[in-house]
Amino acid sequence: TGMRLSAVLRIRLDELDFDRRVIWVDRDKAGERQQPMTGELATFLRQYAEKLDGPWLFPSKRSESGHATNMHIAFNRVVAAAKLSRVITPHKLRHTMATNAAHAGVDVATLPAMGGWKGRQVVERYTHAGSMRDAMDKLETAYQAKPKTAKRRRTITPKLQRRSE
Repeated sequence: TGMRLSAVLRIRLDELDFDRRVIWVDRDKAGERQQPMTGELATFLRQYAEKLDGPWLFPSKRSESGHATNMHIAFNRVVAAAKLSRVITPHKLRHTMATNAAHAGVDVATLPAMGGWKGRQVVERYTHAGSMRDAMDKLETAYQAKPKTAKRRRTITPKLQRRSE
């Protein structure tokens, strides 16, 4: 989802709307909002949530709040098991989501809502430019997709026609 780690760890089960594929975020840096989620994530979380007792998506018996407040040990274990670089952090996943969404063609007006950013300038800090070659290939594909006419006729506007007479 590209959510901030603190918001993820505070998710309550009653904030998950699997049918609408939305997480209701009540406290976040960007304020109260709806966080969209993919269909795959909604399906996974529905199955995961069915096995839980209590209000939290990530419960913790050791925490005073009742929910996990830190997941760095588990995150680092997953990063190591996947043989990924140690420079990967939960916050970098926000950048990855924004970049992937931008490269997938998500419009600039939608990106701030997806990541809980207050404006487009912040989104620009989170998204990273793609390959110029890929951009040009997409542009070329768009040009080639237009239907070609059998013969192009030169047309003269009435104003130009009067001048040529």
